[in-house]
Amino acid sequence: MSEQGFNDSTINTIVEQVLAKMGKPTLIVLTAANGYHHEIANQLATWQGIHWHILASQNSNQHLKNELMAVQHLGTQAHWDGTNPSKWLNQYEQILFPYLDFATLGEVSNGMYLSPAAVLFQYALMKGMQLTYWIISVI
Repeated sequence: MSEQGFNDSTINTIVEQVLAKMGKPTLIVLTAANGYHHEIANQLATWQGIHWHILASQNSNQHLKNELMAVQHLGTQAHWDGTNPSKWLNQYEQILFPYLDFATLGEVSNGMYLSPAAVLFQYALMKGMQLTYWIISVI
């Protein structure tokens, strides 16, 4: 094989992408939080080797549409019909809430299942999935 632009860095990047596609994807759940969505999207883009699926829990919210636009280049948009969250989450290795809003946080902390994001958060906890969330507040 000739050296047509292939160096160790390029080969490592290709290997990471192949390995990511072979494993279970990571689910990103977007909520209606007011956050620094472009900055966070840029940070997530630096996480090499992760196959992302993106779920916008409330598509009608204009701010959420902006956040979805900020991260849509990272992966595939996921769709959940709201049924059987435990089984639906089986396809994911981990779940990330990069913009956890206070309403969803309140639901989770009080054991309530009012929004799709809270349902997925609660079920991910019960399943013992790797769960990461960031709470962003503007002061």
